[in-house]
Amino acid sequence: HRDLQMDNILFDADGRALFIDWQFLGKGRGTWDVSYFLVSSVEPKLRRAQERRWISAYHNMLLQQGVTGYAAGTCWEDYLKSVIAKLFVTVIATVELDNSTDHKRAYRRADLTRLLAFIEDHNLTPAMWERTYD
Repeated sequence: HRDLQMDNILFDADGRALFIDWQFLGKGRGTWDVSYFLVSSVEPKLRRAQERRWISAYHNMLLQQGVTGYAAGTCWEDYLKSVIAKLFVTVIATVELDNSTDHKRAYRRADLTRLLAFIEDHNLTPAMWERTYD
């Protein structure tokens, strides 16, 4: 999806989710969507309290679906790396997209605040792009 946020999820009366706005669809690791959603749509306090559990559950679900050779530690590191990419997306979206409505301006402020909190919480730096993991 590559733009997974609450504004792009509709829920029916039974609580089933429908994902909309597929204009940025691309191939990549699933951790991109996981990190994008958690940073864009979850308050930092809740994310801090639950993210290890959520990423572990995501990894376990991948294994249950037949994924092999993908260690939990690698999944975690992919999650962190995905947020570095989100930083670039957020900067571009803030500068280039139409942010003229109150809703969009509020979203961009909240998104940037959450993103900076994540980066600080995990001490992320551009050097992470160059790190390799087992």
